[in-house]
Amino acid sequence: MIEKIESPRTRTDISMSKGVSWDGVPPYSDVPIQPRGTAVSGPLTAMQFRWWRGYTTQGCAQSLRMCAASIRIEGKLDTHTLARSVDFVVRRHESLRTRVVVIDGTPKQQVEAGGNSTLEIVDLTQLPTESIGREARRLAREFIGQTVDLSAGPLFEAKLWKLAGDDYILLLALHHMVGDDISNNVLSQEIWTLYAQATNGSSFVLPSMCVQFGDYAMWQEQTLARWRVDHEGFWRAKMSGARRTDLPADNVAGTNGWHGCTQYFALGGSLTVKLQGIAESLGASLPIIVLTTYAVVLSHWCDREDLIIAFVSNGRKGRPELEKMIGFLATFLHLRIEVTRGDSFVDLVRRVRGEVRAAFEHRDFDRVPIMLPQCTTELYFNWLSSTSRGRSSVDQSAISRGGIRLRPFTMRGLEPTKFSPFFYHTSTGIIMAVHYRSDFLLPVTIERFGTNLRTVAETVVECPITQIGSLLASLSKGLGS
Repeated sequence: MIEKIESPRTRTDISMSKGVSWDGVPPYSDVPIQPRGTAVSGPLTAMQFRWWRGYTTQGCAQSLRMCAASIRIEGKLDTHTLARSVDFVVRRHESLRTRVVVIDGTPKQQVEAGGNSTLEIVDLTQLPTESIGREARRLAREFIGQTVDLSAGPLFEAKLWKLAGDDYILLLALHHMVGDDISNNVLSQEIWTLYAQATNGSSFVLPSMCVQFGDYAMWQEQTLARWRVDHEGFWRAKMSGARRTDLPADNVAGTNGWHGCTQYFALGGSLTVKLQGIAESLGASLPIIVLTTYAVVLSHWCDREDLIIAFVSNGRKGRPELEKMIGFLATFLHLRIEVTRGDSFVDLVRRVRGEVRAAFEHRDFDRVPIMLPQCTTELYFNWLSSTSRGRSSVDQSAISRGGIRLRPFTMRGLEPTKFSPFFYHTSTGIIMAVHYRSDFLLPVTIERFGTNLRTVAETVVECPITQIGSLLASLSKGLGS
């Protein structure tokens, strides 16, 4: 009989009822976020500061933007209405008009006034028909691949290429300093909602924004002193003796530059149901079971028992005023997980669940790596339910909005992500999308990583009390060799 882990509440989905985070810990919400008034500059969040410091220590404050959306548009597009829709969203969200400037030696967010047309339209119809598609793809890649000076901006840009009378490509470029995956969803949804309203003869209507991203950053600064009193001691004790966790890079010889790659691995419906069954029998959630499985594979890959894994939280749970906000709200929960060979998988599930619960209870808004640099890690865990997909969505179906047809325009990524797996809980089972850099890891390494994850999952659903040492011994050797 498997011992059930004590839990204040058993759950099977990451999206708990409003006001409660998915491990059962109430949100850190007793201090309200207040509008900061007419101030056009303000502090960075802890996460923004860490990224800004990373850029500037590399010798410059220039970096790539992420591709927030890349869409093929088919039909009679009203370009004027689309431009108006984009401009409305830019005026609505201060983050889309923000630069990062240094004032008296301190980096600040600087909000620019709205008013200028945001959408740039490029007509390619005068080119030879046979070269239009190729040229559009080249220009799109060039657009996303441009480095941006954080102090000059723009950190958000929108560009539309006209390929034919009823064929277009739309790209939205958004810098991570002012956006995240949920922001990408909000951005696209609001633009196309407004477009549909206008083409149906209605006025632009969206729910009012009671606070802006700059207000959230100010709130972080105002609550820092209280956080230090309540939580700093916990983190210093928790991370005492911890070492930075890096992935072993492959020896990728002869590379000419690099590009972003993605590989997909489907665990399938049957295995997902069995993993869900293990979760229920242990009083844990499905994300905890998958995270534990993931930790075993990472321990094998890094050849380490003591790991620091950054659990990516969207930063919006329990705060309705943040749910539709565009901004860098995602934060990391820093988990210190010991993968001990003599323990069973059930023992490790118990340990992982305790780490996640403690990290939520002492949530740090990414202050810990600033305070304790040894907590820096290259190991990330992203969990997304089927209702919270961002730019990495595995749903590639076309949709219709305002009399036009929208479908994904796929293009090779340029984001400098060394290794970032996303786990999607979909109606057909768990799908893992692994984003990685071609100059850092080889495809065979990612393939073996996916195979090893499946191996562990298939073993533990049959015998959850399998020892960690046995699981590690069963995995493929020589990742990337």
